[in-house]
Amino acid sequence: MPLTDFNIRTLGDLVVREFSPADGYCRDEVTVPAGTYPMGTLIVGTALSATFAKYVPGAAIPAGSVLAIVIGDHFDVRPTFTSTANGPALVIYRGPAQVSDYLLKSVNALSTAQMLIVATQLNAQGIDALIAV
Repeated sequence: MPLTDFNIRTLGDLVVREFSPADGYCRDEVTVPAGTYPMGTLIVGTALSATFAKYVPGAAIPAGSVLAIVIGDHFDVRPTFTSTANGPALVIYRGPAQVSDYLLKSVNALSTAQMLIVATQLNAQGIDALIAV
C-alpha cells in the first residue's frame, strides 16, 4: 500500500503556548476578503473592526497596523477555509502567546529575513514567533 501525505494541519502545528485558550484571550474575529486562508496565513489591518488583507511578504507593515495569524473561520479552528465574500476569520492577534515559525514561513512563503520582520511585529503585539535554527 503506498503512503499518502494527507497534509493535515492542527493548531498544535502553529501554536506552542497561548494564554487562556479556553477563554479565547489571544483570539478574535476579523473580516477578510474573499479567498482561501490556510492556517498560518498572515493578515494585516489597521484595527480589529477593519477588513484585513493578506500580508505581502517583504512589504512594509504600516505604523499602527495589527498583524494577525489566521487559525480558522467563524465556527472553529480549521486547517484551511474559503471565504466567498467579506467574512469572518478566527485569528490570533495578541499575546501572551508563542507560535512556531514553520507554518508562518511555509504558508506565507517568507524568507528568513522576511520572517524576522514579521517576528518583530508579532513580538510588539506580545506574540513570540519561535524561530527554528
